[in-house]
Amino acid sequence: MTAAILLGLSAALFYGTGDFLAGFASRAIGVLRMMFWSQFAVSVGMAAAMGVAGLGSWRPLYGAGWAVWGWAIGSTLLILGASGLYFRALQVGRFSVVTPIMACYGVVAALCAAALGETLRASVLPGVILAIAGGVVSSIPAAAEGDDSGRAPAVDGARGAWLAALSAGFYGAGFCVQGRFVTPYLGALGTVWAFYTVGMVALLAVALLMRGDITFPGRRYGAVTALNGLMSGLAYLSLSVAAGLGSIALPTVLSSLTSMVTVLQARLVIHEPVARHQWLGMAGVLVGLAVLNLG
Repeated sequence: MTAAILLGLSAALFYGTGDFLAGFASRAIGVLRMMFWSQFAVSVGMAAAMGVAGLGSWRPLYGAGWAVWGWAIGSTLLILGASGLYFRALQVGRFSVVTPIMACYGVVAALCAAALGETLRASVLPGVILAIAGGVVSSIPAAAEGDDSGRAPAVDGARGAWLAALSAGFYGAGFCVQGRFVTPYLGALGTVWAFYTVGMVALLAVALLMRGDITFPGRRYGAVTALNGLMSGLAYLSLSVAAGLGSIALPTVLSSLTSMVTVLQARLVIHEPVARHQWLGMAGVLVGLAVLNLG
């Protein structure tokens, strides 16, 4: 199994675990508060890691030109905007429609990378298609779950779908831009630190403008939020390392399997029921990964 595949699967595992934790934290303390402290935890943690690594890890940040920082800030805003669109889509649309559409961001990133010159071997395409299709199917909730954890039925399903599609586009473009125009210059550690630091400042500005509550959530949810940040940071680091190795499309596509990881963890940890089509989707992912490994 190649490094690109391993890094993509690692990102999916870490993102899926982070999303699972974020579900508990966001319901208890709110989305903005959870996102801000998660960004803060990773920003501080990455700064500490880079301090341990020595001045060499900071040098690319000082030596990068304005264009690199422009791409870094722009891609960060794209990804944060994608998160906002996704949360809004969940509010106005059906979870069973919104989540699978958003999970297609890996395809967008692959198309973007291909447009910028990266090539995928023809032998891996069947595995990619199987894995993505399985991930999308496994992210669709069972019919018995009803409407989105007790929320009222969607009043504008089409709007939710369009918001989810925009979210996927923003996510894919943001990851692609970072992999192509930021990571080669800032390095993997520098890219992760820059993303979470810029994101933290942007969320602080949003909180001040909207008078949102970003007070420290206390020891219990502070720990959950920090753990969520750790998982998200490790996922981001996996994608940044892959981009540093010259591979953007395949790892980002595989990272979009995060929905399947979250569904499986919900089954194992809190015993949420998993429908037959979700098991079939997970089986499709495994078959797709086997084909990828053979390719």
